[in-house]
Amino acid sequence: MLMILKLMISLDKLLQSFSAMTQNELGQLPLIDADDYNDPKIYGHPVGDLLGLIYLGGFGLWLHKVNGLSPAYLSCINEFVSPLSIQPSLFAKNVLKGKLFLDAIQPNLQEFCEAYIRNTCLYGSDYQEYVVGELNLVDMSQVPDSADILNVLWHRISYRLDAFIKKDDHWAAHKSRPVVTLTTSEKEIEGWKSSFAKVLLMDTLPHREREQALAKFWALVDHMHGTNNTEIPYILIKSFTKDSDSSLQEAVTRALYSIPFENVWNAIVSDALRLEEEGQLASLLGLWANDFSENQIEYLKMHFYDAPVNVQNTIFATAQKPENIRNPWAYKLLRLVK
Repeated sequence: MLMILKLMISLDKLLQSFSAMTQNELGQLPLIDADDYNDPKIYGHPVGDLLGLIYLGGFGLWLHKVNGLSPAYLSCINEFVSPLSIQPSLFAKNVLKGKLFLDAIQPNLQEFCEAYIRNTCLYGSDYQEYVVGELNLVDMSQVPDSADILNVLWHRISYRLDAFIKKDDHWAAHKSRPVVTLTTSEKEIEGWKSSFAKVLLMDTLPHREREQALAKFWALVDHMHGTNNTEIPYILIKSFTKDSDSSLQEAVTRALYSIPFENVWNAIVSDALRLEEEGQLASLLGLWANDFSENQIEYLKMHFYDAPVNVQNTIFATAQKPENIRNPWAYKLLRLVK
């Protein structure tokens, strides 16, 4: 028993050590790095480095407004005649040097800022809602480099800080998603197809309209759970592209999983070449809980070779990739090769 107790104490100390190391490593990382928000893959086009600086500057200027920056940064700030009217990008670049570290923040605000930015990712969602949304923009790449547009955001951050200090459980509450009820027409196949085609264009919509379109997307997909309509899997699978949002993909895969296997398989086969090019074929082949049931294997034995040879080869090549070959679905598919 003594040995077990000593072992438990040793393990507890080891876990505490790992936790301290993790916290220490996080403390050395910036809360916000402007460069993280300039990836052209996020927006589908090059955006330069301005928007990340505006994003960082928005929070930096709020910190300055509430006397939240540490004294070491005041000398940089004093170079500006009126910091609160300066362009956010210049504040981020010249004062914060493109990054916000925890030690740049006054001790009394460090816990809130770490919780708000790093632990809950609320700064990002508030920026989307109260800057991108208020300005009726598509995304943050369109946000103007002006401190004047940040007042609504600053009020929101201060509201959250006040609730955090008061230990209000709702300090980190997210805005609830829109609730969508499908119309009678949208519950019929032709109306559903028309509406689904429209919501797939959501990336071109302003932020708040896109939030509504997202809610409609989920409602439309959920409506097709368990459908026997053979056309629906083809339409759902077309939504899988290299730029697909993971939360949208998850909604679609749940729906596909509930639809008869043979209908979904035929839809995958018909679109396999595009799916492989888009990097999505493996995720759909592993759709059935990353495996195939015996009944599904029997169906594949009877119908797999109905597919064109180039499609068969593409599926086998995908199964043989190092990142896929150990998965049960890949193993079972490769056993079909005689």
